[in-house]
Amino acid sequence: MLEKTRGIVLKSIKYSETSLISKVFTEKFGVLSFMVPGIRSSKNRRGNILQSGQLLELDFYHRENKNFQRFKEYKVSYIPINTYADIKRASVQTFLIELSLQLVKEGEENNELFEHLYDNLIKIDREEVKGMLAIEQLLSISKILGFYPSNNADENSGYFNIIEGNFQAEKGFREDVLDLHTSSLMQSLLNDYKDFKSNERKILLDTLLLYFQHHIPNFRKLRSLDILGELVKLG
Repeated sequence: MLEKTRGIVLKSIKYSETSLISKVFTEKFGVLSFMVPGIRSSKNRRGNILQSGQLLELDFYHRENKNFQRFKEYKVSYIPINTYADIKRASVQTFLIELSLQLVKEGEENNELFEHLYDNLIKIDREEVKGMLAIEQLLSISKILGFYPSNNADENSGYFNIIEGNFQAEKGFREDVLDLHTSSLMQSLLNDYKDFKSNERKILLDTLLLYFQHHIPNFRKLRSLDILGELVKLG
């Protein structure tokens, strides 16, 4: 059946001498894999359209229970002006795409996450990128996926449990309960405080990624983390 939808290219890999397999997060059907024959031939100049992070409008033949879909037509829906020439923007874009590859499975529809990613990839291109952005993105996505941390800290509950997602009275010897300093940073973050020092932003980034690791099955270390960590510290 011929379908129309928006899409976000998550990954494209070479296949045979002239083809690509592109993994695309679609608005209507979740992540789908597309076989794109001949796209890498010397006569075809559209290969760069299917690079990671590109926003598309798609017409394609949807075939259920098939490994690969095929495009009827695809075109760019937003042309980035600043992202690819700016290391901060490009690094945050790469981070969001890498993260999405681990969060969305083939054929699993998630309209809310799609809308969030689509809108924020445009926002990254248009607006100034600051050190808190990746941290704020992780918090927002945790809310979409249903494991947003509970802001229940008080004078009797000051230690954050990364498995339970809430604050508790004592740390004890448990590795899944954060120390008081890191827990205090989490509390400030959940209270919408934003004026963190550079080393504090790095701690928060690492803590939230650890939090995702405990709440997303088979969550792996992101390749963009080292560069992103330095950008977070720069602010």
